[in-house]
Amino acid sequence: MQLTHLTLPRTRESVAAYSRLVANKYVEHQALWSMLQARPDASREFLYRTEITDDGLEVYVLSPKALSPEGPWRARTREYAPKVRAGQLVGFSLRVSPTEDKAQGLNARSKRVDMVMDRYQAAGGEVDVQTIAQGVAADWLERREESSGFRVVDCSAGNYRRFDVTKRGQHMTKLSYLDITGTLEVQDPARFLTKLATGYGKAKFAGCGLMLLSAPK
Repeated sequence: MQLTHLTLPRTRESVAAYSRLVANKYVEHQALWSMLQARPDASREFLYRTEITDDGLEVYVLSPKALSPEGPWRARTREYAPKVRAGQLVGFSLRVSPTEDKAQGLNARSKRVDMVMDRYQAAGGEVDVQTIAQGVAADWLERREESSGFRVVDCSAGNYRRFDVTKRGQHMTKLSYLDITGTLEVQDPARFLTKLATGYGKAKFAGCGLMLLSAPK
């Protein structure tokens, strides 16, 4: 796999491209798709995450092949093949779409809900969103421990956001994301690395699911 760090400086030349990307997740996704030179009918084979900084836009992309950016984009690409062992502690940063399927009543179909907003509303607004988000982050990760080959040591949540996704001017859906950082203990290296490559949770097309690793703090 290839990990590419893209930057789009906020300059006079890039202001139009910058404005389009930060305003629409669909446009953002299509821009990365074109850099991979993928066919329109091909399946998505990349994970990504965007960050808006004082200097412009930063995007991390994990993909089977290197990207081919054009225009004002700058890119640094490296081979991504982390080596981990059972019992190893790793720091992580992960943006997720915190959803779950919730039963709507007897004999009714379940409905996918935003875990943070659902629990906030259930609490009658008496618990602040940040406290709710912290509990959701721990719950969301712990549910995935066995299938992902890790154990949660500690985690912290922040930057909860809700946004609309539109395609060619038409509303597609409303999504949310939550940034989670912390420390994991690797339990099953093979399972851990497989999940790292395929991503976590829903809304991968909107920049969720890419876990970035670091030394534990």
